[in-house]
Order: sequence, then structure tokens, then C-alpha cells
Amino acid sequence: MNDKYLLFLLISTLLWSCNSTEVRDLNNETVKYSDLPQDVKNVVFEPYYSDPNDPDRSTFFIDLNNPTRYTEVSKQSFLPWIYDSELHRIDDGKVFKLNFSDEHGYKIVVLEDFLFIPQHSSIWKHDSSSYTFSKFNLKKN
Repeated sequence: MNDKYLLFLLISTLLWSCNSTEVRDLNNETVKYSDLPQDVKNVVFEPYYSDPNDPDRSTFFIDLNNPTRYTEVSKQSFLPWIYDSELHRIDDGKVFKLNFSDEHGYKIVVLEDFLFIPQHSSIWKHDSSSYTFSKFNLKKN
């Protein structure tokens, strides 16, 4: 009986992990600032965004879709001072893990099923013409 319980836990964990993807492993392309959709250009230089679930909280994530398709979730890792960020697609629960190295900034903008992240750690409006962004495809397969 104990073996059946362990097998159930193992299979459940395996199935749960199949619903997540590392964003950095998705199809992506580099886009110049001038080629960004206008809706993304309108918000990308804001210092932070208001969290739609908690107006007292600020975030670097914004979903420009109406209605919202994605939400950001921060989870504490095994070290209490480190948090891992994930994007969750609302309609099917698909999880996208946001693990990037230092070549990406902290702004996370979603429009339709595309994720836009600056390829620079800090961005300023007066330098906008020199910036490039990674555009990740979050579409369902």
C-alpha cells in the first residue's frame, strides 16, 4: 500500500512538471525598440506597474491583453531571500519559468501571446533607439 502511494506521488509530480516550460528555451527573436508594437512602447519605460491583484503592490510585469491572459507568480525558493518568478497562462494553467541571466532587464510585458523583455539591465526613454528586446512566443502548440 505504501508503494502505491509513493508511485502516485511520483506520477503526480512528473505530470505537474510537464506543464511548465523555461521561457529562455522558447522560440524567440530580437526586436529593435522601433519595431515593438505601439502598446508595448507606451508602457515599457514606466518605472513599475500596479499589480492588478493587489493595488498596494508594484511589479515589473504587465499583461496588456484585455481580458488578462497571463499572471505573474513569485515563489520563495529553498533559500528564504531568493524568489523564483513564473508566468501562468490563465486559461490552461501552463507555467513559464522566468529564469534569465544578466543580459535581460527586469521589465516583463505580455501582449497577445508574446513576451517582451529588454536585452539591457536598465532602460531609459532618451536612449530608446539603441535598445533591443527579446520577443518570446508563448502560443499554445
